[in-house]
Amino acid sequence: MDFLQMRTEIGAVAAGIGLGPDVCGAVAECAQNVLNEETVRLCARLTEPETARDAAQRISELFVQDPGGAAKLTLFLGAACLAREKWAQIGVADEIFWDTAACLARFVQEMRQRTGRPLFDREQWAWRQMCGRLFRLGTLEFEYVVVEEGACRPWGVQPGQAVLSVHIPGDRPLTEQSLRESYRQAAAFWEKYEAAFCPVGRPVLWCCDSWLLSPMLAQCLPASSAIRTFARAYELYDVDPADESFYFWLFGGKKKPEELEQRTSLQRAVAEKLRRGEPIGSARGFLAFLK
Repeated sequence: MDFLQMRTEIGAVAAGIGLGPDVCGAVAECAQNVLNEETVRLCARLTEPETARDAAQRISELFVQDPGGAAKLTLFLGAACLAREKWAQIGVADEIFWDTAACLARFVQEMRQRTGRPLFDREQWAWRQMCGRLFRLGTLEFEYVVVEEGACRPWGVQPGQAVLSVHIPGDRPLTEQSLRESYRQAAAFWEKYEAAFCPVGRPVLWCCDSWLLSPMLAQCLPASSAIRTFARAYELYDVDPADESFYFWLFGGKKKPEELEQRTSLQRAVAEKLRRGEPIGSARGFLAFLK
């Protein structure tokens, strides 16, 4: 794919995943300025599992002076164009590409909501989607992870084996039906594309590491809540009461309990627990009904 074609494709993908007109305009301008032999090579390296993380780091280093992240976003969109070509060649449905690549628009929108302006700053995460390690399949995202020595893992899972790490994007409802359909799609996908995307074989277990699995949330939410619907499918194997990731996802950042936003019943319940000195934390679990 030459520079001119990539510029055109970047614009099409930016619009297709739902980036707003202001962001699409910034990306179009960046595509004129930042695409060169080195950056196109970086786009290609982002699509390879062995080099994607390093390529993302190199992009961060190249564009330190990129306050809105438009240049970095442009290169990730370039990588998405190349990934789409690669995946199509092995038969991956275009719908899966669009759902997976849409993470870029979701990240920009999340930062727009938190800061009031569009911002892309997730290059150290989004390389997973570009290189075929993480796919959006229905409501959820699924990341192929090879377990490293010393990693916290469920009993019976050995270093060198693979698990599927389940992520919750948060832009679709977590109903029991939608969750089961997402798990069904994931099981079919990783079976069908084992040769392409499973270098050490199919995942032996499905896991989740999230504040949404925190046992403390059960005290804050009714049994019918979407979060508890998601969490009760998992059997916990580790709890971290000191983890504070919930601040970012629930409140947009850490503040004193009395300063936390309290628009929703969950925000109010969590803020009250924090005022009483009770931790929220996070937990790790494995998907019990697929044992």
